[in-house]
Amino acid sequence: MSLAAVEGPAFRPPVPPPRAAPLGAMGLLRALRRNPLEAWTQAHFEQPVVTGGLIFGQVAVVSEPAAICRVLLDNAENYRKDALQRRIFSAGLSAGLLAWIRDLGADTSFCQAAWWLARLTGLVVMPETIRQRTERAGVALEAAAQAASAQVLRTQEPAAPLDAAPGQLVVETDGVMVR
Repeated sequence: MSLAAVEGPAFRPPVPPPRAAPLGAMGLLRALRRNPLEAWTQAHFEQPVVTGGLIFGQVAVVSEPAAICRVLLDNAENYRKDALQRRIFSAGLSAGLLAWIRDLGADTSFCQAAWWLARLTGLVVMPETIRQRTERAGVALEAAAQAASAQVLRTQEPAAPLDAAPGQLVVETDGVMVR
């Protein structure tokens, strides 16, 4: 008996029939929220590249594998997104992935971080994007450290609760051990 026979037929999500013509603005927004495939026309399934205008700008849907590699990998610097598109698309990134981008940017050069992200996840992130996210996180950390320092100076108390030392506390000062 084969594994396929045991597991049953493969799951295939429902696919809406392709549209003959593009949707209007309101219909497009509803379709994009409900199921983005509902917005695709027959041309999206037949042509390697389909271009059109959306509310926030021009868009191109690339379906041909070689063209996808050219746009996302080989020549990505020529296909930049504007600030609004980057903001919209970055909302879909998980907090864990954003933390990974930040940490790689802090631990390696931005170009190396971009290379590692592409190699390990298939995600193409430009070095400039990594630099911006890493620097933004660094500025936030510095602001938090400055605020904590100011609080300690003002109150003479720790900025955050401290855990009690377990067991016996040993302190060494000027070569003398105190228990």
